[in-house]
Amino acid sequence: SESDYDPNRTWTTYSAFSVSPDEKFIVYAKITDNAGNVTIINSNGVVVDDKAPAITVNYGSDNAWTTDANAKISVEVTENLAGIKEIYYTIDGGTAIAAGNSFDITSLKDGNYVVEITATDNAGNSETKNVRIKKDTALPTILVSGDTTKYIKNDKVNITAAAGVSGIAKVEVQKDGG
Repeated sequence: SESDYDPNRTWTTYSAFSVSPDEKFIVYAKITDNAGNVTIINSNGVVVDDKAPAITVNYGSDNAWTTDANAKISVEVTENLAGIKEIYYTIDGGTAIAAGNSFDITSLKDGNYVVEITATDNAGNSETKNVRIKKDTALPTILVSGDTTKYIKNDKVNITAAAGVSGIAKVEVQKDGG
């Protein structure tokens, strides 16, 4: 508009021009007719953004077992120019769950999951990050059988072990008094 006119601004004769990525600007045009009338117009703003949003995930060790019942995945998404259009995550390819720029994923049951987080900006750039969650809060159980009620010549001790979703890593024994 005319109120945007700056007499000190340097104007160049129009020819097609290109813009570089990662710029945010307003284009002004000054139009002068043959009678000397001047009009100044401007765009509402132009954003050229070719960079995807950045996704930061904070979760202990990706692909390592956790026994923490309160384990959580903390996610933060940042975007430089165009602004965030949408953020969502899925667990094992399930239904997409909408999320904000900063969120936590909690209350996962024991299991082995892939959490996929996707962020898209208003320019259409997308970033996706995957986190493998392995959670097992169940204590292993053990069952020992053998006759411990009387003196015997020999006996065999049987040990049966069971664990949660992570499985048994090893079973160790120790004998005292003998």
